[in-house]
Amino acid sequence: MTTARKSFVAMLAATMFVGSAATASASCLLSDAAGVWIGYSYNNTGDWATCRFTIGSTGIVAPTTCKGSSGETAAFTNGKLTLASGPLCIFTGSFILGGEANTIKHATLSRDKISF
Repeated sequence: MTTARKSFVAMLAATMFVGSAATASASCLLSDAAGVWIGYSYNNTGDWATCRFTIGSTGIVAPTTCKGSSGETAAFTNGKLTLASGPLCIFTGSFILGGEANTIKHATLSRDKISF
C-alpha cells in the first residue's frame, strides 16, 4: 500500500462514525441505526474522504467503497454495529477499511436519531 493510500485509509478510519457528545433523551434500539448514512472526513491539509453506508436493522453494514479527494478508493467491509447502551444511545462496532481492521469504541446516536 502506498504512503498516500495509507494516509487516506488512516484518515477515514479515524473519523468514521464519530459520535455526538449529547445524551439521548429516549432509549435507542439497534434498529434505530438502520438506514443509509453518509460519512465525511476532512483533514487540515484540505483533503477529504466520504463513504455511503447502508446499515441493516441487525447492525450489519453492507460493503461499500470509500472515495477520497484525490480519486483514491478504499474498500469498506465486515462492518458491524452493536448497541452498547440503549438508554444512552451508545454504539460500538468494527469494520475493515482498505484491508485494515478498525474498532468503533464509542458512537452516540443523536436525540432525534437522525445523526451520529
